[in-house]
Formats: sequence, C-alpha cells, structure tokens
Amino acid sequence: MERVREIFRADQHLTIREVAEEVRIAFGMCQKILTEDLQMRRMAAKFVPCLLMAEQKNDRLSICTDLHERAQNDPNFISPIITGDECWVYGYDPETKQISSQWNTASS
Repeated sequence: MERVREIFRADQHLTIREVAEEVRIAFGMCQKILTEDLQMRRMAAKFVPCLLMAEQKNDRLSICTDLHERAQNDPNFISPIITGDECWVYGYDPETKQISSQWNTASS
C-alpha cells in the first residue's frame, strides 16, 4: 500500500493498470488500495475549478450583474449579438479527458 501511495505522489496521472504492473499486483487489488484504503478518486483535471482571487470574483459578479440588468431593461439587447448565421469551428485538443484526469484524495 505504501509503494502505491509513493507512485501516485510522484505522478497522479498514472492509470491503475500502470501502477499495478509496476508494483506487480493484481488490477483489482491496486484499485481497492486506491479507492478504499487511500480514499482516492479519479478526477478530470479540466473540471477542477480554478481558484479566483477576490478581485476576479468581484469583476465577474459586476459584469454578470450589468449584463443581467441590460437584458432586463432592453429586450433587444441580445438580438444584435445572436445572429442567424451558423459557423462551425472545430478545435483540436490533443489532451483527452482520460489523459488529463488525475488521482486526488478527498481533502485535495
């Protein structure tokens, strides 16, 4: 169990299979050590919220409040922004959700 903990401290992006092969234990045993003994779970890094400073939070709040008031006061406020044209733009993100996910404890 201590060896599994050390490996995941070094690289939280590893999969259970990779760690199980390195430690030479069964996949199910490695999964049990991670989830039950170490209380870890896999989280997608893209969904981990970033921490905003108080000034950034206030800026976001004031912008959203301003937009909300403008939309309530002027029903045509949104109409020049939304157009009838469609343009599909595809982005390429080489880092998949699986690659970007990492193991975290409940306190992290």
